[in-house]
Amino acid sequence: MSKMLKDGPELSAGLVYYTNSGGDLSRLKKVMDRLYRNLNADIFVVTDTKGIVLYRANDPEKRGDSHRDIWGMHEALKGENIIATSKGPRGWAIRAIAPVYSGRKIYGVIIIGLRIDDKFAKKIAEETQAQVSFAATNGVLASSLHPRLRAKIDLDKIKQSLLERKPVFVNDHKNERALLYSPMTVVDESFCLIVQTDISELNALLKMQQAKLKYRFLIILLIAFAAGLTLIIYFIINPLKKLKESARATAYEFGGKDLKTEFDGNEIQTTIQAFDAMLETIKGYTSEHNQKEELIAKQKADLSALYDISSAVGLHINLTNLLYQVLNTITKIKLFNLEHKGAIFLVEGDKMNLASHLGLSEEFLSLHKDMKVGECLCGLAAKNEEVIISKNSAKDDRHTIGHAAHSHGHIIIPLISRGVVLGVLCLYYPPDMDMEEHTLELLGTIGSQIGIAIDNARLYEETKLLSLHDPLTGLANRRYLDIILERYFNEAQRFGNSLSVQMLDIDFFKNYNDKHGHIAGDKLLRETARIILKEIRKVDFAARYGGEEFFIMLHKTGPAQAYEVARRIKKAVEEKTEITVSIGISSYNKDLQAKEELIEKADNAMYKAKQKGRNQIESGA
Repeated sequence: MSKMLKDGPELSAGLVYYTNSGGDLSRLKKVMDRLYRNLNADIFVVTDTKGIVLYRANDPEKRGDSHRDIWGMHEALKGENIIATSKGPRGWAIRAIAPVYSGRKIYGVIIIGLRIDDKFAKKIAEETQAQVSFAATNGVLASSLHPRLRAKIDLDKIKQSLLERKPVFVNDHKNERALLYSPMTVVDESFCLIVQTDISELNALLKMQQAKLKYRFLIILLIAFAAGLTLIIYFIINPLKKLKESARATAYEFGGKDLKTEFDGNEIQTTIQAFDAMLETIKGYTSEHNQKEELIAKQKADLSALYDISSAVGLHINLTNLLYQVLNTITKIKLFNLEHKGAIFLVEGDKMNLASHLGLSEEFLSLHKDMKVGECLCGLAAKNEEVIISKNSAKDDRHTIGHAAHSHGHIIIPLISRGVVLGVLCLYYPPDMDMEEHTLELLGTIGSQIGIAIDNARLYEETKLLSLHDPLTGLANRRYLDIILERYFNEAQRFGNSLSVQMLDIDFFKNYNDKHGHIAGDKLLRETARIILKEIRKVDFAARYGGEEFFIMLHKTGPAQAYEVARRIKKAVEEKTEITVSIGISSYNKDLQAKEELIEKADNAMYKAKQKGRNQIESGA
């Protein structure tokens, strides 16, 4: 999406050329094909102002169909940027729909999207090593499962999870699988994420061991019966004593003692020896059965850990909240035996940005603020794309950024999505503790799950940015302006804070466009926006109001200060560009009842400045 903001003028130029040339798509096709290679999107379409598809970067031969009835197109053709999850001809997708301007005129609409389909689900399944499905209340939308198993997903459980807004766990013994139904939100639509684990191998092992036990007990009974017949014929009392002693010895053996009995070799004693051997065999299979039960318990613990992390990443789409929730959740999972502290670093170029932390000192934060990829344990994990274990950081030469902390072990997990390391998860555990290979594999799987969540959160932030900002200048759009101005106006009413606004218009902009062309006009708009941002404070706010008009909001600023800011902006525009600007100012007073009155006064003042010959500053009454 950031690439789209940068290359917006080229798209505009391509559409203008198409319109003016009578249908030549060459320029538009060239810029769209270049952008599509870097977008990682399934949908990349440009339409004209009637909603007719001019070009599909993902399907160049298919064009001419109408997108006018797709949700959001009407709004986009009126100048709005739309981000939504909606259902199209080929199923559900996340779509960004935005008008393409040249000057104040809309020449077309661009649609960018990601499809929620089986391909999407299978890709997640490959990265997480678990079967996944996405569903709505009316059924499954996308799945990595075979159609036979997909059809067995419980619609009632999907509805229960979505209605109650909480996960539902199901152990399906009949079909030998365990399923987790978890609610999640994608942009503005609710879906159910279904994670399935196959338990058929475990069930088969248990059934096999049960059959073996039954068979062994049957042999024992037969041998006991044969021994009884022999006792009647031969010796009675003495062999019975030995059987009794053998049973008692076997009981002791099950209690933890070894049984080693030697016999002289007559038939009864040989029978007793066989009986003892069978009991030892039963003991061995019972032990194996217990091991299988332990394996099932471990599998349940794994599923519980995956469920906890899935719930954590499903609760938040905001990146800051997501990262903190991940740290807080994973450090509390008893299976891992971790300390309740840790950090998440995100890779930004060659730097490791400390994006979230839990329970760490100010010294740690200061020492790691400029860490680069390849430095210390976290940097090495990002560089080599592998999990790093450090049993005792005080004795590990790789731990190059030390700080005053108690002795501890580290596990550093790379967070990967689509084959790219997005960051690392840094966790603490007791020093010199051995960590099982199975636990490391599970943590690696969780790392991939977190990586996908970070990727989705970033995509959400980018689409949100696109929906609230003007793609040409990068300033806020009218929608964002309404939100911020409403907040500041209410604050001024409640606390009596001063508030001033300015309406700025470029003088003779149409003449400039006619003389120099629309591309030069777009460049002038971007330069004017840059000058405005430079002359105002960070607490102030600037937006593109429409066409060549800009709106500036000055927080806690009175009329005299607002006039001085306008004077600086007007002077800077004159010195750094070929044009001049007219500016109208209005300031809050207690007689104003709505923010629209403040805007209207600034707008009237701006038109008054134009009537006086332009290149003027006027204050509203």
